[in-house]
Amino acid sequence: MDTKRRRPVEVKRKLAERSEAKKEFCFAEYMFSTTGLQGPGKMWEAPYKLLKVLWLLAFLAAFGVMVIQLVELFKTFFSYPIKTSVTLGFSPLTLPALTLCNVNPIRLSRARDLPCQIQDVLKIDDQYKHPDCKSSPVTTGGLLGIVPLPLPCLICDVTEDQEGMDEYYQRRQQIATLLAQERRETRMMAGHQREDFIVNCSLFGRTCSFLNITPFLSKDYGNCYTIVNHDVKASQTGPATALDLTLNLESEEFVTSFKTGYGLRVVLHEEGTRAFPSSEGFTVSSGAETNIGVKLTQITRMGGQYGDCQQEHEHNETGYKYTIMNCRDQCLKKAMMEECQCVSPDDGVNTPNDTVQYCSTLQEFRCLKGVYEDYYNSTERGEDMCQCFNPCNELVYSPTLSSRPWPVLSFVETLEEQVCRDRGDSPKCAYTNQVFTVESADTRRASFARIRLYYERLNYEIVEESPFYNTERFLSDIGGTLGLWIGVTVLGLAELLELLLLCLIFCCKRFKTSNRLQP
Repeated sequence: MDTKRRRPVEVKRKLAERSEAKKEFCFAEYMFSTTGLQGPGKMWEAPYKLLKVLWLLAFLAAFGVMVIQLVELFKTFFSYPIKTSVTLGFSPLTLPALTLCNVNPIRLSRARDLPCQIQDVLKIDDQYKHPDCKSSPVTTGGLLGIVPLPLPCLICDVTEDQEGMDEYYQRRQQIATLLAQERRETRMMAGHQREDFIVNCSLFGRTCSFLNITPFLSKDYGNCYTIVNHDVKASQTGPATALDLTLNLESEEFVTSFKTGYGLRVVLHEEGTRAFPSSEGFTVSSGAETNIGVKLTQITRMGGQYGDCQQEHEHNETGYKYTIMNCRDQCLKKAMMEECQCVSPDDGVNTPNDTVQYCSTLQEFRCLKGVYEDYYNSTERGEDMCQCFNPCNELVYSPTLSSRPWPVLSFVETLEEQVCRDRGDSPKCAYTNQVFTVESADTRRASFARIRLYYERLNYEIVEESPFYNTERFLSDIGGTLGLWIGVTVLGLAELLELLLLCLIFCCKRFKTSNRLQP
């Protein structure tokens, strides 16, 4: 009797639960039929099961391709690609810094102030030697042994025979290594002096009194001079508005070791950067007027996520602006000091005192060779032990050279008289009123050189890096991908999320209902 009464109650309860489930199902149907997505609505409204299946497969395929394309878009965006644009600018321009070096690093008249060992390697005549150095050839220990022994080579085995090496190259390296051991003041006094080197100077027709002329000590060239113009900009082009320099190379002061030719080493570089005359720049002839036309390229690189350029303040131990060459030089010197407790002779840095110890023994040169091998081997492996990158902002000067013989012999006499008036003890005073001979004409003329530095044009190239794939383009591509494959807008995405949420709620309720209906 009790069982019969309970059955209608249970049937009513089950019917009520089924009715509630049907209401939920109808609500889901409403969502599928009204959604802005292309696939789900078609799939729901298809009159046949086969069409429903086909629409489901088509939607899943489009959704999969969309996901793949979105992944590629995200990869591209987060790789931070860049593009390089080249434009032309026009404005008055400041001339580049100009570093000039006489190819002869030691004056013959001052060689007597150097140690006897260096005087012998320089092959100084006895009349110019110090009295204490005239007796017999000097024997040295350590690196060179007897003076004629060739200098160990950093790019080959330091113990192997080097008879095949060029004798002139060996002597230059010997001299550079021995000079590096001397005090900075001694090396600078032995080289060509500024007051003798620069005879006349004008910039845009004005005297050079306002220019900053700074001495720079080079390993191979001795005293060099960097000329910087801070205030005046070129507003016209051509030789008529140039930095015009008349230079006295003092050919009569060339020592035997360097008397294979006369000339100047010239480096154009950005103001505030360090010059490396031993490894960059170009050589111009003496006895000639050399016109140097310059073109400017301004380069701006991206750092941070978009690149690995270095800012000017980084790697700035030397006091110069950052350049990749200066960075690598300092990196190698640090490695040498750590491994060998000395460094290889190189173009010097203008510091008040030279406290750096230069390598001078065979053992130290073997150590240097190991440092160079580690450096180049790491480069070949695709590694960079120095982590030096291009500067973020850089000015690059491209020179075009032209020259003509200069000066004529009559003007040589005028220049010699001017030098003699400025410095009465100059060797050129001995030439006064002397007639030019075949032997003396070349030497006297080769003692002078003229350099004219100017802009060929005031148009300059601006090479600038910028993001290739910015945020706006990234969002636009995402919208295009969603619209192409499943017809979704931003609101459609919100609709899709709502649909997924309702489906999840519906499935959870069905699962709970089925558990309650089980006996």
